[in-house]
Amino acid sequence: MRCHRRMKQRSDADAGEQLDLFADLLPGDSLPAAEPMSDRQIIAALPESMRDLVAVIGLPAVAVLVRLRGGIRLCVPVAASDDHWLAQEIGVDAMTALCQHYGGEEIQVARCRDLVNLMTRQAMREDARGGLSNARLARKYGYTERWITALRKKGEW
Repeated sequence: MRCHRRMKQRSDADAGEQLDLFADLLPGDSLPAAEPMSDRQIIAALPESMRDLVAVIGLPAVAVLVRLRGGIRLCVPVAASDDHWLAQEIGVDAMTALCQHYGGEEIQVARCRDLVNLMTRQAMREDARGGLSNARLARKYGYTERWITALRKKGEW
């Protein structure tokens, strides 16, 4: 199957920041800097298919793929080129490795919902420790105050 899809290039993709790798997937503001997740925690929260992809192209490049294509198929070109939109997003080295391993295939990029949920709860916990009320947490993260109250009562964060 030949894929001819182009995506708008994003200049804000910064795959080098380990702390903020998946932070822009969170509702509300980004992950507080008080307790960043380690690479090991992030990788453990990824689906198996994405962990395999981390082994091929690295965690920063996977974070960019999830941000750009999470939940959408990705047609991997047979050969990498410097001017391909994906090489400009994840870097030429990661693109070369991706093409060598998956070239000509269509891969499913997971949304990484468990990781996003884990990071959201971590961010909410930090904001709660910082004094934000349940109502403010609900508005900031797009949840109901009732749900946040229930989470706190269950001790799930």
